[in-house]
Amino acid sequence: MDIIIIEDERPAVERLQSLLSEVVPDMEICTVISSVKAGMEFFGDNPAAGDLILSDISLPDGLSLEIFQKKHVTTPIIFITAYDEYAIQAFECNSFAYLLKPVTKDQLRAAIEKTLRFSLPYDELKELITKMLAGNLKYRERLLLSVSDGFIPVKVEDVECFVYDESGTKVWLRNGTVGGVPQSLNVLTEQLDPKRFLRVSRRHIINLDCIESILPTEDRHFDVSLGSYPEPVRITYESLALLRLNIEK
Repeated sequence: MDIIIIEDERPAVERLQSLLSEVVPDMEICTVISSVKAGMEFFGDNPAAGDLILSDISLPDGLSLEIFQKKHVTTPIIFITAYDEYAIQAFECNSFAYLLKPVTKDQLRAAIEKTLRFSLPYDELKELITKMLAGNLKYRERLLLSVSDGFIPVKVEDVECFVYDESGTKVWLRNGTVGGVPQSLNVLTEQLDPKRFLRVSRRHIINLDCIESILPTEDRHFDVSLGSYPEPVRITYESLALLRLNIEK
């Protein structure tokens, strides 16, 4: 894995290198960028350089966010910073995680694992597209919903969200009807079209077409409001990054 570090403080770079050597032993640091100006020049010529960018935000000549706002950088980014007020701006810059210093080895490992999981390798993407074109990949179109007085058949497109609780998997329809299905969220994740449905938390799969708003919370999470579901679905910064990727496809 080729990693680019954007950081102006040498001790911070060395600590990051030490953590990376434990978390990703086969990594190679392509370059270390220490200013906005240097970043502009580097990414101006290499917008897809590296497999991953680890970036501080505050640099001697400005904010690293300026680089990603002005240059079309396609490489996934993990921000590592001492400031928590830039999370929303960072989200708009192709970032997959926002970590506060001092970052721990476990935090860095988890952020990198999520980033890799969200960034589908080209070979896997090619195989997936080939299967879809061949008609071998079909997604569930209907469900048999268990309600108080029996069962009703529903189209999957009419589902607003799937919610897991201690009693099983609940289904909320766009019209406010609530019922149950025997499938777990893990099974449903495999059966539902990922262009429409996304698992955003351990308990929720949501229909992207039903999102009404996404608002930041005080604890650096985000509340997703749907049409008929009575409470916001709280998601992490990493889930928001995945949500953005699916919405913008």
